[in-house]
Amino acid sequence: MSGVTTLNSWPSCLNSLTWSQDCEIAIAAGEHVQILIPNLDALNEIEVDTSHRASLWHNITLQTNLWTKRELPVKEPATFRNFSIGEELSLSTVAAIEWSPPGMAKHRRCALAILTSNLLLSIWEADSNPRKTTSWKRVLIVNHVLDRYFAGIENDDAETEWEENQRLRQSVRAFSWSPPTSDSRPASTIGTRLSWGAPLIALSNDNNEIVVLTIQSPYEPFSSHTEWSAKVITHFSILDPATDPLRNPSTFDEYLDQQRYISHLAWSPWSGWGNDRLQSVLAYSTNKEMRARNVFVSNPDHDPSSLVVDDNETTYQNISLRHAGPLKWCPQILNQDRMLLVAFSQDNVLCYDISAKDMKNYDISKHGLDERWDAISGVAFKIRSPDDVKMYFSSLLSTARAPTAALKLPLGRYSALATPSWQAQILESQALFSARHDLAGNAFTKTWGLASSPLGDLVATCISLHPSDMVEYLTPDGRSCTVTLSGTGDSGGKFILHSNGDIRDVSAETILFCIKRWFGNNSETDEIAAASKKTILQELLRSFGTYIPVVKSPEYLPDGIHIPGTEDPQYLIATLKQRVYFPTKTLQDRYQILVSTICSPDMPTEIQHLMITHRISQEVLALPDYLCVGSKLSAKILTIISIVLEKLLELGGNPVPQSSAHLNTEKCDICDSPVNLESLDWAKCAQGHQFARCGLSFLAIQAPGISNFCGICKKQFLSKEYIMLEDQIIRDDTYNVGAEADVEVEDAATENRSATKEKSQANGRRQPLSLARLLFAACDVCIYCGGKFVG
Repeated sequence: MSGVTTLNSWPSCLNSLTWSQDCEIAIAAGEHVQILIPNLDALNEIEVDTSHRASLWHNITLQTNLWTKRELPVKEPATFRNFSIGEELSLSTVAAIEWSPPGMAKHRRCALAILTSNLLLSIWEADSNPRKTTSWKRVLIVNHVLDRYFAGIENDDAETEWEENQRLRQSVRAFSWSPPTSDSRPASTIGTRLSWGAPLIALSNDNNEIVVLTIQSPYEPFSSHTEWSAKVITHFSILDPATDPLRNPSTFDEYLDQQRYISHLAWSPWSGWGNDRLQSVLAYSTNKEMRARNVFVSNPDHDPSSLVVDDNETTYQNISLRHAGPLKWCPQILNQDRMLLVAFSQDNVLCYDISAKDMKNYDISKHGLDERWDAISGVAFKIRSPDDVKMYFSSLLSTARAPTAALKLPLGRYSALATPSWQAQILESQALFSARHDLAGNAFTKTWGLASSPLGDLVATCISLHPSDMVEYLTPDGRSCTVTLSGTGDSGGKFILHSNGDIRDVSAETILFCIKRWFGNNSETDEIAAASKKTILQELLRSFGTYIPVVKSPEYLPDGIHIPGTEDPQYLIATLKQRVYFPTKTLQDRYQILVSTICSPDMPTEIQHLMITHRISQEVLALPDYLCVGSKLSAKILTIISIVLEKLLELGGNPVPQSSAHLNTEKCDICDSPVNLESLDWAKCAQGHQFARCGLSFLAIQAPGISNFCGICKKQFLSKEYIMLEDQIIRDDTYNVGAEADVEVEDAATENRSATKEKSQANGRRQPLSLARLLFAACDVCIYCGGKFVG
């Protein structure tokens, strides 16, 4: 797979590169965002010619500067009091981008937050196939949420002043996603997690305020939300009497010194797993200082409104970050509950070693920036162990010739490391550019961004090349930038799964991307390819082959009392998911299928598919019977899975009680003929009409537009939207919160049921629960290879 990709655009901001957990790279490119999605087809299915970039990468271009009047009403010029920079006249170029944590968008993918120069923050997602530009849509504008929220806050300002303040409060200057609020260490495997946590985002506005919001997507199981929305959890103001915006400055220097907004935000990893409350640190910079506050959340999975921001503020150091560089947390908590925060002044890079238990307990170390004067344009981390953390950083103009581009954290006298491979690759690109245009070495490089891969084995850089001894003039179609991928160089040519943070919190697409790059260089002969495949499987099992049960029974009912339907839907989802995805034998079969898609696509994997089907069928048949009450679709799925299990047992030579094999559970929608179960992959009626079968429910897919397919193994599944529409449950809506009138229980149980019902109503999870909905909510990625769905 190519390590160099050329794009026909120039980046429009620093830190213009971001790499998602789904292995997708986004680049801020002026009025567009370029998204690179790797082609994960087998090597023998891709054109050998490396100049054919489309076969190696899927390049998606999103035009982000087009707005409707409903999205962006016409703005009048701001008053002189607001000292506007002209965002109302802006061309809406991209000012900042960042991928969300996984699990937020459709099919548990990452959403993309885009901040444009007109100070609008929008959320984008792919609602069908991420490889098609038409599937990417702007689904939420956060500024509208801020407008409604602050409009509901009472104040005594005059009408004109209120309008100006309202304008400032809904203008977004900076933002930062929260890391996942769910512990992934014992509760996740390749592609999926038992709980995805609540998506949280912090942002700063033009009124010296920081706002924390939760993003609510319509894809959360059993949620009442039908479209994207956001809810403000809390906000707080950064007051500094010396730079109060209400103070009228009299000189231009006072205008520049005036604190109007927070320029940098950074949200640390969460700590406190296993306790009743998680905590994190939200760091932010004013004009002259770096400050931080603790953030606490008591129920991160089901109730993000439990988040609380500490009123006590900690000031770390007098440092100006606005024109110096970014603010970044190391993505992993190190030994002794220590966290590392990296900041940049005009002269130094500073590393704050902060205690996760007490943010006031910290040490500061620093290292010089080699007297460079240009701004820092990117930061990436490489974590080999909690005691071995490396940081790579780039600056806009001097990266190619800077003596220091890699440091070991915490900083010390001998922290500087040797020239990294990505810096050497930039020098090589600069030399090739000079030779191609006969510049006699008079060329320089602008480095716009730096990002590490989800596994930490690669570093991506975004650069543009320019002449240094002449005026450069190019039309827009002549501009270009280059995205390069470089290895970190510490694996010695072996296949090793590195990790930046928790190694389990990765997608199957990321693993397959890593496998494909390594296998392409280690498959010269059939013997070498077979040995390489064996090595890959061994590494996968070493890293992801353990099964740790973590889901426990709920404790809100007295011992010995069970009321059908009182289980929390999230508990049922986590329990079924744990039994479907996490058993060791299932993991082994799934990894065999995953690796075979690249290393041996012609080798059959039917045995692994049948073994996974057998185990899943057993788990589905073990679910409580009441999940099928009032749901014809659930009863149909249960019957056909019973037939599947009987046929699999018969295939294995086991005695089978012929209890349901004689039933015709399906009829052809075209001719009304019976559809018998002859194959797990296809279905055919008596008149010869043939359909594909769902890989999860094994129902025949008899209509277009009602199915998805796995983006890796291409297995077809019914869509969750079709299941929700088709599964019309005929029973009382409160059945799933314990409202059975004929069940007599103790008073304590009645009180607990009432509390459970109130909690369910508060969370908007009043939709009835059935086996069909539970099955498709739990199986949120492909059960055979772990790939995300497409469609």
